[in-house]
Amino acid sequence: MAVNGYIRDHRRELQSDIWAMPPLYHRLWQYLKYKVNYEDGEIPKTDGGVFLIKKGQHLTSVRGLAQGISWYEGVQKKEPNPKTIASILEWMVKRDMITIERGKGNREYTLITLVNWGNYQPQAVTDNSEVTHDGEAREQQADIKNKELRRINKELIKKDIKDSSAEINNFRSRYFPDLIKIIDEYLDFVRETRKGKNISDSIILKIMKYFDKYTLERVEYAIRTHMGLPEKSSAKEEYTFAIVKNTTDEEANRKLTALRNGTQSNDKIGNSRFDQNKSLLQREMEELQNEQGGHAQGTYPDLHGLLNIPT
Repeated sequence: MAVNGYIRDHRRELQSDIWAMPPLYHRLWQYLKYKVNYEDGEIPKTDGGVFLIKKGQHLTSVRGLAQGISWYEGVQKKEPNPKTIASILEWMVKRDMITIERGKGNREYTLITLVNWGNYQPQAVTDNSEVTHDGEAREQQADIKNKELRRINKELIKKDIKDSSAEINNFRSRYFPDLIKIIDEYLDFVRETRKGKNISDSIILKIMKYFDKYTLERVEYAIRTHMGLPEKSSAKEEYTFAIVKNTTDEEANRKLTALRNGTQSNDKIGNSRFDQNKSLLQREMEELQNEQGGHAQGTYPDLHGLLNIPT
């Protein structure tokens, strides 16, 4: 049988029993679906008669099947044990996937029939379709089906865009006008991080959903901070997300006033880790002063200046 044409393969096979079995089971099952006849055929016999092999049948042997599903690991060919193949075939028979007819004596053979062979074939060609040797009618039918699938996909995409726009507008309605203006400026900022200078509705929706988890002050602070750092102008929205996540509400409220008034320089924006270290050093200085009877400031004058601690 020539190796051409195609079969229908169903996604529901992912929930079938054979998918849960060792890989060799499914490999043999696929091999049988590929090898069975797609039309009736005859094999001449030595007595002058013919052996009829119908659609959905495959004349073979257990050893032939083992050879047919062999594989290579590097340069070494691996072939399953015929006993393993026979065991898998019996498993398929018990689940009404195949039937097996075996010849005896001098007429030994294994004739395998796929029980639901028709389920794996392309839809039947209509009477007014001309079937050629290379299967033009089947290809034409597949082309029509593909066009229909493309049409359905376009409709689903349009629906997704419409749904995304509605959801984005819903998130925008939760913010006051001044913050919406800032968010719009931020989205333009994010667009500049893209090669095509554009972002999809799905990206906008992702940003809105992330912002919705935090207070308005933290969102505004993170946006102003990111946009106020020239060295981070190419950083994508994940950098903003990190600022939102790692900033406390108290810190955002305190620094936001300075940002709004333009009194906080860029080198201090979002530098919460420095503030934490500053507090830690200040506590250590106080403990050291207590231990040395208040004389530590003379020992470490530079730290006082760095931490802006009154002397």
